[in-house]
Amino acid sequence: MANKVRDISIKIYQHGAQIAETKGIIIADTKMEFGVNCEKGEPLFSLTNCSLRTHHGSGQKDKYQPGRGQESFDKQFVRDYLLSINFNKKPPRT
Repeated sequence: MANKVRDISIKIYQHGAQIAETKGIIIADTKMEFGVNCEKGEPLFSLTNCSLRTHHGSGQKDKYQPGRGQESFDKQFVRDYLLSINFNKKPPRT
């Protein structure tokens, strides 16, 4: 089962990365979740809209520069902003 999930994961990633590349997007990493169809003993795949971490520079993969933080389509820009203003990381009082 582990080998099957590994192989499926690699195929899904490669397929998605090829499609994204045609749009000028680099898929840096992704989170995939699997379950098991108990009747068939086959893996079930799940991918949510927040599972991909993509990097871009105004949508252009040619803006990518190894060794530095990249502009991002995901929520990392919010984290970076909060760190830049020394956000105290504590929830608001109610």
